Amino acid sequence: MSQGRDILERHGRPEDYVEIGLGSEYRYNPLHNDLDAYAVAYSIASLLTNLFGRAKSPFWQQAYTNLVKFIILLHKVAYDYVTLFDVYECAISPAVLERKIKEAERRFGEADFILVSQDVYLQHPRDLEPFASGSTRN
Repeated sequence: MSQGRDILERHGRPEDYVEIGLGSEYRYNPLHNDLDAYAVAYSIASLLTNLFGRAKSPFWQQAYTNLVKFIILLHKVAYDYVTLFDVYECAISPAVLERKIKEAERRFGEADFILVSQDVYLQHPRDLEPFASGSTRN
């Protein structure tokens, strides 16, 4: 039993203990945060450097940091969520990365349009002003 759990049980609050782990019903995604993509990528690159040592050329360290950054950005923009597995899968498989880029292009290439008559538009000018660009039809 952990010290944290012991302390909570001694103080009558065992239900406040939540275990986070691979075997737990709760998990933690370290990439789901408000940091910018470069900061997260740099942290991952620093971890890789600590585990495997520095690359012989600084170019390669910057290259894989940029790759990770762009994979993170792709997932945050296209899916609003990214995991370490997503980064790993795209980094080792050009086919997976290409598929996800094409899927994102397809998702953002599709646009929904709605036709609003001029009379309705003129009744709600402030509400509809953000949508004023483009052609006007009656």
